[in-house]
Amino acid sequence: MMKRNYQTSEFWFTVVSFVFSGLFILGIIKDFDQKEELISDISHGVESVFLLSGQFVVLYRYMKSRNEEKKAYADLELAKEVSRQVELELAKRELEEKKTKKPKEEADDEHRIDLDGSGKADGDSED
Repeated sequence: MMKRNYQTSEFWFTVVSFVFSGLFILGIIKDFDQKEELISDISHGVESVFLLSGQFVVLYRYMKSRNEEKKAYADLELAKEVSRQVELELAKRELEEKKTKKPKEEADDEHRIDLDGSGKADGDSED
C-alpha cells in the first residue's frame, strides 16, 4: 500500500526546497548560498522530525504490545487460579459426599426384607 504524499519525507523535502526556491526567485532571499543553507538546515530539521516521530511510533507499538501481553498473562494466571479454586471445591464436595454416604453393602442390607421370620433377610444364603 502506498503512503499518501504528505506522509512521505520526500514530499516534505520537496516542499521545503520549493518554498525557499520561491523566496529566492521573489527576491526575499538575495544570496544563493543563503538559500542553499536554509534548504539544507530546514531539510535536516524535517528529517529529524520524521526520525523522531518514527521512533515514537515504534516505542508506542512496543508499549502497546507489552501491555497486551501483560494483560493476557494476567488473564491466564487468573484463569489458572479460578481453575484451582474450582478443582479444590469439587474435591471438597467429593470428600463430603464420601463421608456422608454409607458403604454400599450396609445400605443394601437395610433394604432387604425378612420374609420367613428366620432373622435373615430374603436373598441371604446359608453357609
